[in-house]
Amino acid sequence: MGDRITRYLQISKNCFLCNKNFSAEHTPVSLLACGHIFGLRCLMISLHGGDVDLGNLWSPISDINPSGVKCPGCQCPITNIDHKQTAISILRDISSDLPDYQTKLNAFVGQLRESIAKVGIDIKRENMMQFLKQCYTSDGDDILQKALHDAASAGDYFSPFHDAITTSRNGNPESMSFPLIRLCFLLWDVHNVIRKKTSLSINVLLWEGNRCLGVDKPLVHWKDVEDAADLEGNLLFPLLHCFTMLASQALARSNLKDVWRGEERTELARKFACERIGKHFEGRPSLKWLQKLAVVVDELKRHQFEMSRKPLVGLAAEKGIVRGWWAIAKMEAEDATGSNSQDAESG
Repeated sequence: MGDRITRYLQISKNCFLCNKNFSAEHTPVSLLACGHIFGLRCLMISLHGGDVDLGNLWSPISDINPSGVKCPGCQCPITNIDHKQTAISILRDISSDLPDYQTKLNAFVGQLRESIAKVGIDIKRENMMQFLKQCYTSDGDDILQKALHDAASAGDYFSPFHDAITTSRNGNPESMSFPLIRLCFLLWDVHNVIRKKTSLSINVLLWEGNRCLGVDKPLVHWKDVEDAADLEGNLLFPLLHCFTMLASQALARSNLKDVWRGEERTELARKFACERIGKHFEGRPSLKWLQKLAVVVDELKRHQFEMSRKPLVGLAAEKGIVRGWWAIAKMEAEDATGSNSQDAESG
């Protein structure tokens, strides 16, 4: 049997087609796309359109093209697992809360960021594949492979990344490589904001902020940040926490104490967001969100400069205060919208 179909199979226990015991000659497999279980030979005979008959000797089965082939049990295309579901599995497998896993993650992100810091500052979003390859190599050495080797003691924590890297280096970006590309661009923006070495808590937060965006986009979108700021759910909150932490670090690094006032407030918020933090984010932030950001930045300045507290560093204890700041910003934006509507009606 050829490699083109074996990539969609995994070992399992029972045959769905013949209900016979498995043996060395009757190898069990299940389709990754739907989980239905078959004997390998039974499945191959069925996929070729033949009737399963265990009373006869099986002759070798020729290779078939998986394109359009469906599960005999539920008619699900066997290629449904290709790329997106595999990438989701990768992100899930390497995002464990176990301390040792976080330590390995910290080392991996730190090493990747060191490589990214050596890439020229004139990075174009359209050159994402070239940028990705530059990030994962340093002086001819494959730093990712070294990181994966170092992470081997954490079991399967990083091992699924091998397939994603292989995919990312062949041809155009595919969904499995999107999280990797996005992480590289995000880490470059982080380097531009922070410069100094980051901590475990920051690196874990950066990973989770990237992870919560799934596998559909190769770049962070401003729309995602805006959706996170609506506080309608917890799915995108790591991204909002991540952005707020970067804003806090940017204010501290540049000692930006002055309060934004008057008509320039929104434009200053736009420059701060797009030029200091999210240079490689996709799209444009909306006026309403920039108004929210201005409120949050005021709270950050009060927190750091008036109250002499340290900048945010991605700790779990920060979640409540970050959510509180954006809730205040949301209420003020809604009040401003309501006042404008009343003024328009009065006019």
